[in-house]
Amino acid sequence: MQAVLKAQINKTDRNDARGIAQMMRAGLYRPVHVKTLRSQKLRMLLTHRKLLQVEGHRHRERSTRYFTQLSASRSEWSER
Repeated sequence: MQAVLKAQINKTDRNDARGIAQMMRAGLYRPVHVKTLRSQKLRMLLTHRKLLQVEGHRHRERSTRYFTQLSASRSEWSER
């Protein structure tokens, strides 16, 4: 489709619009589904929620490891 538009001698917005209109009449473009703003916002919310859950799990793992090491080092001190 770009080849059709590039083949034009005079490259202007008006000629581009005519070329696109001709291609649409010829059925070279397919209809597309545009998601609603509500569905886009919902998708973004769910994506960010998932990222926060992953970060929470990482933080919990790090805290557990840190406090496990901390309690182990404290027990070493108490044995001395």
